[in-house]
Amino acid sequence: MTDILNFIRNMDKVIEEMFGKTMSLSSSKFERFYDCPFSYFVNYGLNIKKIEKAELSAANRGTLLHYVLEKIVPIIDKCDLRTKIDEIIGEYTKTYSLTIREKARYERLASWLYLLLTRLKEDLKKDGYKPVRFELNIDRKSEVEPIILKTEKGTEIFVRGKVDRVDIKNENDTKYLRIIDYKTGGKDFSTFGVYNGINLQMLIYLFAILNNGKGELSNCTPSAVL
Repeated sequence: MTDILNFIRNMDKVIEEMFGKTMSLSSSKFERFYDCPFSYFVNYGLNIKKIEKAELSAANRGTLLHYVLEKIVPIIDKCDLRTKIDEIIGEYTKTYSLTIREKARYERLASWLYLLLTRLKEDLKKDGYKPVRFELNIDRKSEVEPIILKTEKGTEIFVRGKVDRVDIKNENDTKYLRIIDYKTGGKDFSTFGVYNGINLQMLIYLFAILNNGKGELSNCTPSAVL
């Protein structure tokens, strides 16, 4: 019982030893803490991880989606979309022994990407926005420095991340900024979540660019997060 009481009395010191006086967090870790502090402690304090199978998972498919969009959007007007999609997916999956079921999944993903990129190609012609950055790092010593938060005890928290795409439109002497995050599944957004520290990822990225953007990314007016 005495040991437990001593542990509780020294909790601040224990936490500082585990996480340090300066913390660098991704927006997903930031949300994990506000969603469930205990889950954050188990995952990032104790580093308890679930053992994953060595297989092509939904997460891998999500990574592939980002990769295809990153490669094609900059040249979207200069290539045959379906051919380029098949080429990139084929290159990405050539080291895997795909089952018939997995091959069908990737064929469906290729068809979905073709529809998405066809629509995106038309949208970019109409709305006046120009993609200017892909996979933009928000971190210390990067093009965009992260937002810094300070706790009551003086701990500094750097909220880092990566923006899938940054678009800019120049209109009436104003430079409009929008950022886009690619999602393969559904994503609910609510003001209730924002007020409670959840669903902040896109807003954190937006504020970081507005406050710390340099060169082409400086002096922007926020217009949208998608």
